[in-house]
Amino acid sequence: MDESLSAEEISPVRVKRGKYCAAFGCNNSAYDANGSRTSHHFFEFPKDAQRRNRWCTLIKQRHRQDGFVVSSSTVLCHEHFRAEDISKKLCGRWDLRKGL
Repeated sequence: MDESLSAEEISPVRVKRGKYCAAFGCNNSAYDANGSRTSHHFFEFPKDAQRRNRWCTLIKQRHRQDGFVVSSSTVLCHEHFRAEDISKKLCGRWDLRKGL
């Protein structure tokens, strides 16, 4: 008797995974529970240590402490920025004002 299961038998429904906001207490993600795309836009953390630490302070997290580490996939949703700090391009791209 072969008891091994195929990948389809283990999880027949594929749920899309995506970006999740890193801000403390924020539950915004790129996909909802049904796997549909949400209207949230996300911004990557700056690579510059001083700006990165400023972002961490603003979202009440500390880099490399309390289990929080900023990586290349760590993002914040648009709700944590002022409207005047975000520029929306005609092509659909959202950019942050320089220096944020």
